Amino acid sequence: MYVILCNSQKKPGEKVALVDRNKCKAHWWTERIEIAMVFEKLSAAEFQLKKIRFNKPQIWTKEKAEVRLRQVRLQKENSNALTRALNRKVAEWHDDDWHEGMND
Repeated sequence: MYVILCNSQKKPGEKVALVDRNKCKAHWWTERIEIAMVFEKLSAAEFQLKKIRFNKPQIWTKEKAEVRLRQVRLQKENSNALTRALNRKVAEWHDDDWHEGMND
Protein backbone atom coordinates (compact mmCIF):
# COMPACT_ATOMS: atom_id res chain seq x y z
CA MET A 1 0.00 0.00 0.00
CA TYR A 2 1.35 3.40 -1.02
CA VAL A 3 0.68 7.07 -0.27
CA ILE A 4 1.84 10.23 -2.04
CA LEU A 5 3.43 12.81 0.26
CA CYS A 6 4.84 16.20 -0.62
CA ASN A 7 6.26 19.24 1.18
CA SER A 8 3.68 21.56 2.68
CA GLN A 9 3.45 24.97 1.02
CA LYS A 10 2.13 26.69 4.13
CA LYS A 11 4.36 25.05 6.74
CA PRO A 12 8.01 24.55 5.78
CA GLY A 13 9.49 21.24 6.88
CA GLU A 14 6.15 19.46 7.09
CA LYS A 15 4.72 16.79 4.82
CA VAL A 16 1.16 16.46 3.58
CA ALA A 17 -0.61 13.53 1.90
CA LEU A 18 -2.83 13.53 -1.17
CA VAL A 19 -6.49 13.37 -0.10
CA ASP A 20 -8.86 10.64 -1.21
CA ARG A 21 -11.56 12.83 -2.77
CA ASN A 22 -14.19 10.16 -2.06
CA LYS A 23 -13.61 10.73 1.67
CA CYS A 24 -13.21 14.50 1.71
CA LYS A 25 -13.92 17.13 -0.93
CA ALA A 26 -12.96 20.15 1.19
CA HIS A 27 -9.27 20.10 0.29
CA TRP A 28 -6.59 18.29 -1.75
CA TRP A 29 -3.84 17.79 0.82
CA THR A 30 -4.01 16.63 4.44
CA GLU A 31 -1.88 15.88 7.48
CA ARG A 32 -4.34 13.12 8.49
CA ILE A 33 -3.54 9.63 7.21
CA GLU A 34 -7.19 8.57 7.67
CA ILE A 35 -8.35 10.54 4.62
CA ALA A 36 -5.21 10.09 2.51
CA MET A 37 -5.40 8.41 -0.89
CA VAL A 38 -4.01 4.88 -0.50
CA PHE A 39 -2.86 3.06 -3.63
CA GLU A 40 -2.84 -0.74 -3.78
CA LYS A 41 -0.25 -0.89 -6.57
CA LEU A 42 2.98 1.01 -6.98
CA SER A 43 2.19 1.55 -10.69
CA ALA A 44 -1.06 3.36 -9.80
CA ALA A 45 0.80 5.63 -7.37
CA GLU A 46 3.47 6.34 -10.01
CA PHE A 47 0.78 7.23 -12.56
CA GLN A 48 -0.79 9.72 -10.15
CA LEU A 49 2.65 11.05 -9.14
CA LYS A 50 3.33 12.08 -12.76
CA LYS A 51 0.41 14.52 -12.56
CA ILE A 52 1.84 16.36 -9.53
CA ARG A 53 4.64 18.81 -10.26
CA PHE A 54 5.18 21.03 -7.24
CA ASN A 55 6.61 20.62 -3.71
CA LYS A 56 8.66 17.49 -4.40
CA PRO A 57 5.99 14.77 -4.34
CA GLN A 58 7.19 11.31 -3.40
CA ILE A 59 5.70 7.85 -3.05
CA TRP A 60 5.93 6.44 0.47
CA THR A 61 4.75 3.14 1.87
CA LYS A 62 1.66 3.60 4.00
CA GLU A 63 3.48 2.53 7.17
CA LYS A 64 6.30 5.06 6.71
CA ALA A 65 3.80 7.77 5.77
CA GLU A 66 1.82 7.12 8.97
CA VAL A 67 5.00 7.51 11.04
CA ARG A 68 6.02 10.72 9.22
CA LEU A 69 2.58 12.33 9.49
CA ARG A 70 2.40 11.35 13.17
CA GLN A 71 5.75 13.09 13.70
CA VAL A 72 4.38 16.21 12.01
CA ARG A 73 1.27 16.14 14.21
CA LEU A 74 3.34 15.69 17.39
CA GLN A 75 5.66 18.54 16.41
CA LYS A 76 2.65 20.77 15.83
CA GLU A 77 1.09 19.81 19.18
CA ASN A 78 4.40 20.42 21.00
CA SER A 79 4.80 23.75 19.24
CA ASN A 80 1.27 24.78 20.17
CA ALA A 81 1.82 23.75 23.79
CA LEU A 82 5.08 25.70 23.91
CA THR A 83 3.41 28.77 22.40
CA ARG A 84 0.58 28.60 24.95
CA ALA A 85 3.08 28.26 27.83
CA LEU A 86 5.12 31.21 26.58
CA ASN A 87 1.99 33.32 26.17
CA ARG A 88 0.95 32.50 29.75
CA LYS A 89 4.39 33.50 31.03
CA VAL A 90 4.33 36.74 29.06
CA ALA A 91 0.85 37.50 30.40
CA GLU A 92 1.99 36.79 33.96
CA TRP A 93 5.06 38.97 33.55
CA HIS A 94 3.01 41.72 31.97
CA ASP A 95 0.37 41.63 34.69
CA ASP A 96 2.77 41.41 37.63
CA ASP A 97 5.91 43.38 36.86
CA TRP A 98 5.05 45.83 34.17
CA HIS A 99 2.10 47.44 35.95
CA GLU A 100 3.91 47.56 39.30
CA GLY A 101 6.86 49.37 37.73
CA MET A 102 4.58 51.86 36.04
CA ASN A 103 2.80 52.77 39.29
CA ASP A 104 6.01 53.58 41.22
